[in-house]
Amino acid sequence: MNIFHYLNKQKDTFADTEINRLDWLVLSWFSYFNYPLELLDKPFKVSSLDRKEILKDKMFSLEASDGFNSRRLIKKLVRHNRYKDLVLSDFVRKTDISSTTQFACITIEINPNLHVIAYRGTDPSFVGWKEDFLLSYKKSIPSHQMALSYLETAMKKYQGDFVLVGHSKGGNVALFAYYQTSQENRARIKAVYAFDSPGFAFGFQDLPDYDIATLKVHKIVPKSSIIGMFFEKDPDLLIVDSSFVSIFQHDAFSWRVKGNDFKYKKRRTRQSKFIASRFNTWVESLSLEEKEKFTDLVFDLFYKTKANDFFTFLFQIPKYGPKLISLYKQLDLVDQLFLKRMVKSFQKAWFKKK
Repeated sequence: MNIFHYLNKQKDTFADTEINRLDWLVLSWFSYFNYPLELLDKPFKVSSLDRKEILKDKMFSLEASDGFNSRRLIKKLVRHNRYKDLVLSDFVRKTDISSTTQFACITIEINPNLHVIAYRGTDPSFVGWKEDFLLSYKKSIPSHQMALSYLETAMKKYQGDFVLVGHSKGGNVALFAYYQTSQENRARIKAVYAFDSPGFAFGFQDLPDYDIATLKVHKIVPKSSIIGMFFEKDPDLLIVDSSFVSIFQHDAFSWRVKGNDFKYKKRRTRQSKFIASRFNTWVESLSLEEKEKFTDLVFDLFYKTKANDFFTFLFQIPKYGPKLISLYKQLDLVDQLFLKRMVKSFQKAWFKKK
């Protein structure tokens, strides 16, 4: 059973039954939809999306890890007794190659005294993935600053409590905003839910109230988590069973549920531990300069292939693969040798004996 089984059984409104972890996951998915401009000038109910001219392809972003199920989800939510009367507002979306920014979020009003901010995860665009790579050598990426600014604006605009949610990079930027806002604001934030979200190469342990602040953080990962274990140093995780394998478990629609909660496992799989350990060891072995140069070189090559995004590149390998190889051969010898050295260092970390 997955999140759809829960939605089929759950008929109560939020006033009838307390919000649970499954609800927080569903709420995080509101960040993955592209809302029609005609609705964005003022707050609108979820039920107002229940029109054929709105529920069409352009509303569904490629950012969601499972586009088919994202379509199923919103079509169910617009008529669902628990979600249809929620109020959406303040949708923001920005994708910019020059500043390496891929960001989106939205505010959801549960009631006048509780607002949820849902942050979007990484899309398949090259700029989205490049921004993720920045996490390895920067204390702050562009989406972090946008997330923080959005949070502080929302907390001035709306009264009461807040909960921050996000899947994938969305959870990472939610955590950054939470830790970097003022202690006064953190007191109004009742919880942060990060679903299979990468951690931070640079932590927040120097915050004066760090130990107290972390009590509100709930990080949930699937049993074979890979994305969610990058740069992750906190062992206090909730581990969820999944019907998929390996990295495909990043798709939250594969997460198993039991009643009004997830179905949990006691520990992560060996594969998850192995891959995370090898990847994190490799990244930590590189200097900041090496990480930055590697990121710039690799993504410059991908940009020059003229593929729209990684989905396009992978689905049309016969077209774009040779272009990538040709572009690599056009690099000067120093850069070619640098990339070869990076690949060898990764292989060394990967095959290193315990």
